[in-house]
Amino acid sequence: MSLKKFNFLPIYSKDKNDLYKEFYELCIKNSIQYDRMTGYFGSSIFAVISEGLQTFIGNQGKIRIICSPIISSEDYDAIIKGYNDKTNQKLTKELIDEIEKMSKDFSKSLDLLSKLIKFGILEIKLAIFLGNNSSSYSQLVHDKIGVFSDKEGNKIAFGGSMNETYNGISNHGNLESFSVYSNWENEKDTIRVNIYSDRFDEIWNKKSKSVLTYEFPDEVLSVIKKYSSEIEIDELINQIFQTKISIENSDDKWVAEKGKNRRKAKPHQIQVLDNWEKNGRRGIFEMATGSGKTFTALCAIRKAIFYKEIPLIIVPSSILLYQWKKEIDKAFTDCDKLKVLLCGDINDGWKNGILNKFTNPNVPSNRIIISTIQTASSDQFLNQIVMSDKIFIIVDEVHRSGSERFSNIFKIESGPRIGLSATPKRFRDKEGTDKIYNYFENEIEPKYDLFQAIKDGILTPYKYNFSEIYLTNEEQLKWNEITQKINKKIMALNAMNSSNDLIIDQHLQMLLINRSRIVKKARNKTIETLKIISENYKENQSWLIYCEDKEQLRLVFDSLSEKGYRTFYYTSDMKSDKEETLKLFEQVGGIIVSIKCLDEGVDIPSVSHALILASSTNPREYIQRRGRVLRKSPFKKISHIFDCITLPNNEIIQDDYQGLSIIKSEIARSLHFAENAENKVDSIYRLNKIAINYSIDLQGDKEGGFEYEREQ
Repeated sequence: MSLKKFNFLPIYSKDKNDLYKEFYELCIKNSIQYDRMTGYFGSSIFAVISEGLQTFIGNQGKIRIICSPIISSEDYDAIIKGYNDKTNQKLTKELIDEIEKMSKDFSKSLDLLSKLIKFGILEIKLAIFLGNNSSSYSQLVHDKIGVFSDKEGNKIAFGGSMNETYNGISNHGNLESFSVYSNWENEKDTIRVNIYSDRFDEIWNKKSKSVLTYEFPDEVLSVIKKYSSEIEIDELINQIFQTKISIENSDDKWVAEKGKNRRKAKPHQIQVLDNWEKNGRRGIFEMATGSGKTFTALCAIRKAIFYKEIPLIIVPSSILLYQWKKEIDKAFTDCDKLKVLLCGDINDGWKNGILNKFTNPNVPSNRIIISTIQTASSDQFLNQIVMSDKIFIIVDEVHRSGSERFSNIFKIESGPRIGLSATPKRFRDKEGTDKIYNYFENEIEPKYDLFQAIKDGILTPYKYNFSEIYLTNEEQLKWNEITQKINKKIMALNAMNSSNDLIIDQHLQMLLINRSRIVKKARNKTIETLKIISENYKENQSWLIYCEDKEQLRLVFDSLSEKGYRTFYYTSDMKSDKEETLKLFEQVGGIIVSIKCLDEGVDIPSVSHALILASSTNPREYIQRRGRVLRKSPFKKISHIFDCITLPNNEIIQDDYQGLSIIKSEIARSLHFAENAENKVDSIYRLNKIAINYSIDLQGDKEGGFEYEREQ
């Protein structure tokens, strides 16, 4: 039994090493003393170290733990001055409440904790930082160091990021790393070991000038000891180990809801969550619209609540703010006194210091924060967050976060992170994409695309139908005029740029946007809409029509209403109740005319037909719009997508390039839709005829578009 017989690595990291098997087990099985200072300690740790703990106890080993308590500013002041009865009672109650919560999740581990304290194997002291300002109470004694000692006097010291919790050491917890030093290999490492060991002893023995330690109140120890059962320690450790194995191999490892009729995670969701854990609980989930991104995240959030982490969910719109709130209320009905803080839209209570309390890791309550990205990226919001590895970031429609405005959220320091999107990469915006991937680190396999979702029956199959319409003379002339300005601008920018990359400045950006709107708002689309509806719409069907802006929306809405169709309109800033509009539409059917506000994340599963009048050249937009109509719904076996392909007015185009610049982006979108459609052969045959007619490559630039266009 000697630590000296092992060749320990200088650094261990969870993404490369099994922290328990490769380090912790070797140390604890061959030591007689373990001293640990940590920000957080939980009896859940015994679920991880149970295998080695039995040997450690047999070696007559002793454990000493120094950790931070959960205290308020009033408690802090009272502890500094000396306990008074009121404060002692309050702190005792808070600690007992925390133990009662722990007993629900880790009853066997708490039983073992009780026995280890009872038999003098484990001692725990609480520590607070003696600062010089009023905020010192919120500063944890956050040193994370440990020292293992064997009977020969050999010592292994380590220091790094992990807490003494299940989440800290388990392979299913946070990404952690730490450095390791021995007192037998070289002089510098020996000095480091002695510094760690002396620092622990200094604080433990109350000789530190900056840290105060104190024992658990007797009443708290009494409550802990009441959880001690008649089961022998060896048997209890074995039970904990078996429970750990059962949990980690269980089909119910990832759940969002409790109860007999709960929704169960599907294989692709379980696999991506497992791989996310192996990646240190950071990464991007690339999943098709409608394939269960939100539910997958909820499974991870439930486990985070179990770990006493603080989920911070960032969403792209106010509509999704409330939709996420509804999903959380539905999934976590069993969570003890769960509090949800909404930030954004009309919810500004967070500005009064509440956000600071919600993100403070010292506060014991279960809590979740949901914020719009507009609010979360503001300096006022960021300045109120108490940064820590207890914060769990989930960003819905994560591609939005790469923009110059919204990438401010990457200043948030956190532990676990998930980015959700069907299309996480930003089109022709490498800088924005790099920001996203640097923060979330990796895409997590498996990616789950539309083809697989349809094949697995998670989304409905669909038929794709498109009409060909032409620009009017006036529209084509305007297109030609702007195209000439674009060409001149590109030539000027290229002359100043030595690389081959296309440079987009603000002036060129506006020219491209204004030109694209000519196609999106082509006058003949309104005429074609009436034709498509008259030939295909049937009573009680649910149709969704996407328009470019309010002007086009109003024109289409009025045209359909005049013909007697039951028509609704939906915009993000409509004065009437948006939710009531959606509910009524769901109940009675009809035609809902909308703009971009229904693109991201809003569920209207009853929609069986979609007509796309306006779409940017950015693939993300039309991919999301397709996903809206493919969601499963009772009695809906197949969906239908109608599209308008805008072609140039051949009578007045000045050269082939001007015609091609219209057709290429339209073909790119249409080809995306056709490739996974039930009538793929017919659709591609028709597209091929258009391509041949204009002498273009059908499989050309399918990745057209720029990210900025989507964000206007």
